Amino acid sequence: MKFVVADTDEVSDVSPDPDDDKFLACALEAQVDCIVTGDADLLSLGCYRGIDILRPREFLERLACGRVGGEDRRSLKKVIE
Repeated sequence: MKFVVADTDEVSDVSPDPDDDKFLACALEAQVDCIVTGDADLLSLGCYRGIDILRPREFLERLACGRVGGEDRRSLKKVIE
């Protein structure tokens, strides 16, 4: 099964769970800095095309240190839109 999001590359057979590929495609299209999830299959990837895949606790730790979206908290808006 393949998932295509307008104007992005196809994402298929990336995650151990093929149903999760749609989330990777959406993240690429949205140009997010990270995906926050508790899903073990997505977490097993660690990173996909420069998009960090984080547990909620890891995200909050990065946020507290100002390490979301590089060194600038202003890019947090991009993560949660």
